[in-house]
Amino acid sequence: MATLRYDKMTPTAETLAPMTDHSYPRGVRLLRSADFRRLFGRGRRLSRGPLRLVYLCGGVEGHRFTAVTGRRVGNAVARNRLRRRLRELFRLNRRRLAAPSHQAIVAQPGAAELSWNELRELVLALWRKAGLLRELDEDG
Repeated sequence: MATLRYDKMTPTAETLAPMTDHSYPRGVRLLRSADFRRLFGRGRRLSRGPLRLVYLCGGVEGHRFTAVTGRRVGNAVARNRLRRRLRELFRLNRRRLAAPSHQAIVAQPGAAELSWNELRELVLALWRKAGLLRELDEDG
């Protein structure tokens, strides 16, 4: 009987290094109700397709993000999948955001049916339109 070699399967510092740069820690999530009230009360709004970006740049530290999906977007499975995809887009592009900002992407009906590429292009277009996105050079 063959034995399994776990040393080949355990993650090492080299294999985990790229993931730590793109993490989504609790500190970048928008969680407190006071932050939500401030964002939705004073934030600017932009829409594109079935997505709306609410963002606040002045007087905030760091990049904080949340995805908002109401029941009209779809059933629980569709809403959770959409939230995961939006968080992943933020996680992958957080380094490209220029100014510190608090932001929420509010999904409208029809957002759950978008493909990954369509969703990505809409979110990037919203960030560009808001002036939050900077283009990276070759070195990253």
